[in-house]
Amino acid sequence: MQIFTPTDVTPRTRSQTRIDVWHFSLLKPLEDARSLLDNNEIERADRFYFEHHRRRFIAAHAGLRRILALYTGVCPEKLVFSTNHYGKPHLMDADGLTFNLSHSADSALVAVGQDFPLGVDIEYFSCRNYRGIARHSFSPEENAVLERLPSWQRAMAFFHIWAQKEAFIKAAGMGLSYPTTRFTVPARLPLRAEVLDPLVDKLWQMRGFTPFLACAAALCCDTRVKDVAFLRLPEHE
Repeated sequence: MQIFTPTDVTPRTRSQTRIDVWHFSLLKPLEDARSLLDNNEIERADRFYFEHHRRRFIAAHAGLRRILALYTGVCPEKLVFSTNHYGKPHLMDADGLTFNLSHSADSALVAVGQDFPLGVDIEYFSCRNYRGIARHSFSPEENAVLERLPSWQRAMAFFHIWAQKEAFIKAAGMGLSYPTTRFTVPARLPLRAEVLDPLVDKLWQMRGFTPFLACAAALCCDTRVKDVAFLRLPEHE
């Protein structure tokens, strides 16, 4: 399934009712990808023991910078980032521009919005102890849904729930500090639903989608968002 539209690397307009979700591959990073990163990003990249993890990190953050440059008019290497108390990054002097990055295997997603927080997540299906993770991290309602499903559907449902929960806690800005057992997301696609944040009594809009085979993804954003554009970043400018 291919939902991303090839897009020229041209300036993008900002919108308070639209989110752009970008996809790009981490297999072929730009030759100058490392030169786009700041010292903090380079230090983080160099901490990875395995070369392919280091390559993916560099490609993901270089791609993020290329995308944000389309909205800000600032050269990718000139963008300056900071983080909140929980480590969620944001742009300095962004004039309300918001974004979120996620990557899994060799694919990355970047969601870009205006004047509201958001979160995006992508998860390729893999072998893991999903039942143990679900018991520890999912709500009682989510675990009950998983147990009622036929065994052959449980792993797929797990990843769809997991992607939504990751997108939710990223939008909330708390990351893994958020008590993930406290909120419940739907388990089935196609999906466009509202999910309650019990900590602040706020409704979020949740959109789940399957961008590729053996993959689950989710976008969590403000309920005012009406449109989502799915775009593909070219490998080379």
